[in-house]
Amino acid sequence: MQPQNLYNFNETGFRIGCLTGQIVFTRTDRQVYILDSNNCKLLTSIESISAVGKTTDLIMIMLGQQMKEKHFLKGLNDGMRIAVSESGYTNDVLSFEWLKHFDAQTRLPNNEWRMLIIDGYRLHLTIEFVDYCYELNVRISMFLLPAHSTYILQLLDIEVF
Repeated sequence: MQPQNLYNFNETGFRIGCLTGQIVFTRTDRQVYILDSNNCKLLTSIESISAVGKTTDLIMIMLGQQMKEKHFLKGLNDGMRIAVSESGYTNDVLSFEWLKHFDAQTRLPNNEWRMLIIDGYRLHLTIEFVDYCYELNVRISMFLLPAHSTYILQLLDIEVF
């Protein structure tokens, strides 16, 4: 497997507008914010990066039930996708949409295999997701890590590649 064909995929969530909560001081002189859930907007980013540092266009998922004009800003990258979900987080359908988005950006003319390192969380392992990876013309091999382990690797400052 060539490094340029090796990708790590994950999502991360953001809470926007949460810093107006109450402040609690702990014994370690750290400030801890207690968030006011009525003051937060949720946003999730699904993205990938190759072993040589090439990134794919991301998908941003916002809290909502339908797309509204306010979701579209001028100057967005043409390849970036915006989606909504009732929770503001990814789901089976949006994970599968991201996979097709990834495939379109990374597919090679010579139809070489690509490897996708995946946090083994259940949303990434639907039948549709797995079947799509192994279609004859798609050729994406999945390498599954234990669920939520990429966050642990980040905390320990360990690179996946």
